[in-house]
Amino acid sequence: MKNFLLYVLATIVGIILSSLIFFFIMLATFSVMVASGNKSASVKENSVLVLKTGMPVPDRTDPNPFSGFDIVNMTVTQVPGLNDILRNLEKAAKDDNIKGILIETGIMPSGWATTEEIRNALYKFRETSGKFVIAWSDYVLQQEGYYLSTAADKIYISPGSMVDFTG
Repeated sequence: MKNFLLYVLATIVGIILSSLIFFFIMLATFSVMVASGNKSASVKENSVLVLKTGMPVPDRTDPNPFSGFDIVNMTVTQVPGLNDILRNLEKAAKDDNIKGILIETGIMPSGWATTEEIRNALYKFRETSGKFVIAWSDYVLQQEGYYLSTAADKIYISPGSMVDFTG
């Protein structure tokens, strides 16, 4: 009986210790991922800003650092909000290292109001900076994507892509 209680106590202590070690390892892993997501961007000379439109754009960027956490790939991908997109377009107009903007149009789940805000900001970018804006569609160009692309100097569509206009 004495050995049985000794083994039970040793098992319980082992489970508690291994749980604590696992907890601290996971805490360190999440801390490293959050810390790596807050790096300042450096823009090289003759850079082109790429605006990808294939994801929903919220009104504001989520301040939660785990909101864009992908458990499968163990990566953090923050989705920029409309406020950050508009602010970055204003910064790009003043930045001499950025020579223009490439719009990669895709299926735009953001809505017409968000699309119009971004389109107006792209027009303002072209007027104030004199830099180029080019739109590119690889697989599908819908009405919202075309509406956004009208702010560009040129619109390029892949020969194999589909143009979807309704109405």
